[in-house]
Amino acid sequence: MLVLTRKPNEAIMIGDDIEITILSVEGEQIKLGINAPKNVDIHRKEIYLSIQQENRKASKTETNFLENINEYFKKKILKSAKYVSKQVDIKYTTMGSEIGGDLFTVFRNNHMDVGT
Repeated sequence: MLVLTRKPNEAIMIGDDIEITILSVEGEQIKLGINAPKNVDIHRKEIYLSIQQENRKASKTETNFLENINEYFKKKILKSAKYVSKQVDIKYTTMGSEIGGDLFTVFRNNHMDVGT
C-alpha cells in the first residue's frame, strides 16, 4: 500500500486520468474530490462490497434459473425420444415381417436416402 501525506487543496494522480484532491480536513473526517472519466465507477467501499454481494446473488439465481430450464428441456427431449422410439418400434414390428432384417435395416431403408 502506498501511503501519501497531503494537505488541503493538494492532490494525487492515479494514472493519467484520475485526480484525487484533499478538499478539507475536519476532525476525523476528510473530504475528497475525485476527477475521473465517466466510464470509471467510483463508490465508497461499503457500497462497492454491497454491489459485489448483490451481483454474486444475481449470478447464482441466474445459474439456478438456467439449470432449471436445462433440466426442463432434458425431460422434454427424453419424453420425445421415448415417443419416437415407440414409433420406430411400432413401424419395425409392422414392417419387419414384410421387409425382414434388423431394426437398423428397416430404419435405413425407410428413412435414409441411400443413393442407389
